[in-house]
Amino acid sequence: MRCLLLLLMLISTSPSLLAVDEIEFLSGTKITGQVTQIDKQGKKVTFTAKVGTQTFSRTYFYNQIHAIQYRGKQYVLNEKPTAGEATSGKRVERSRNEVQERIDSIGPTPPAWLASIPLKYPRTLDLSWPDAPDKVWENQQYPGQYVWDIINPNPNRWREGVKLMHYIIDQNANNRGAQIKAMNQLATLYAGFLEDWPRAAYWWQQAGQGTPGSAGVGGFRAGYEVGLAKCYYRLGNKEMAVEVLNRTGGTPPIWCELGEHERALQEAEKARHSWMAESALIVCGDVCRHAGWYDKALEYYTQATQLPNNDKYKQTIPQARERIVALRAEQSIDLSQLPDGNYSGRSIGYSGPLHVSIAIKSQRIQAAKVTRHVEKQYYSAITDVPAQIVGKQSVQGVDATSGATITAEAIVRAAADALSTEASAEH
Repeated sequence: MRCLLLLLMLISTSPSLLAVDEIEFLSGTKITGQVTQIDKQGKKVTFTAKVGTQTFSRTYFYNQIHAIQYRGKQYVLNEKPTAGEATSGKRVERSRNEVQERIDSIGPTPPAWLASIPLKYPRTLDLSWPDAPDKVWENQQYPGQYVWDIINPNPNRWREGVKLMHYIIDQNANNRGAQIKAMNQLATLYAGFLEDWPRAAYWWQQAGQGTPGSAGVGGFRAGYEVGLAKCYYRLGNKEMAVEVLNRTGGTPPIWCELGEHERALQEAEKARHSWMAESALIVCGDVCRHAGWYDKALEYYTQATQLPNNDKYKQTIPQARERIVALRAEQSIDLSQLPDGNYSGRSIGYSGPLHVSIAIKSQRIQAAKVTRHVEKQYYSAITDVPAQIVGKQSVQGVDATSGATITAEAIVRAAADALSTEASAEH
């Protein structure tokens, strides 16, 4: 409180705020701009920041903030959660109002790093974001294809993608269709790549205020609602997530993350009568494995191995066989039987082999890491899934990362292979 009073005195005697200030939230997220007012009675701070060409002024409550940087000095308002709390696997529960307050306060503000990221894109790129003609792929002309080919597979360019999407939104003030596409892509980058849930939710909410179908977005509605639901859940409110998913049915992985395995299996079963029929048995088995229904998972995987051996199922059958092996490995894991050391495992991802290393010390998983892979559209799975394995001290109940389900499941299987007591003698 003494720090806060000092900060209030500094602001009241310095009406011209020329220095760059910073707020660091309890989540670790930072924003830069200027502190313009502190409301001591209301326990809130007003902060002004710039996103692209637009300036926003937002009010943040003390209980959201870890520290405020003002004129080069730091004032700590609340202590951050400890490392143990951060990796315990426990979710923070928040009310609907608390979640929306976080979205409204953090969402429209720029990340601390945004100003330092250069704006880079090919000058041939059409920033009005037209739909590409059928069977035409020109990643130097169409923004969606540019992001898919150039931004997504390169982690060192993810932030460049964020910068570009903000720029496209600013440049299309009179083109709502282009803005919706850019907002959807921006939210996808914030969520699936950077795991910045408040900003992702904010931009999906902004995009959802339009009419995606009329803008030629194609498939936007269902994808945006699954992403938004994941944000709500990660921010601490399951009820909000369920409400969103009920509009379109959701997907098996997101229902699994919410712990609603019966609903996840219902959605997976529907796929057996859709265009996803060739992979539906695999998805059903994955849902059951995630739920710990091993006998049922084995039934689905076994059915998949018995499909006709033709071109339609040429990938499904080997995937099912690998999953049966991984399922047995998962059931044999016993950390108490593993000596200290590093254990390696392997599985097949979307594009090819994927290798994982697990460090064991004192009968606990100390670290997990993907050491080799050839995946391209892996989003945050490469870091998020190993972190979950360490946090849960298990491969059971690990949630597939949105947008990279196949890669996430492959990491889980590789970790099970590494930790299997049946295979440990080989490691």
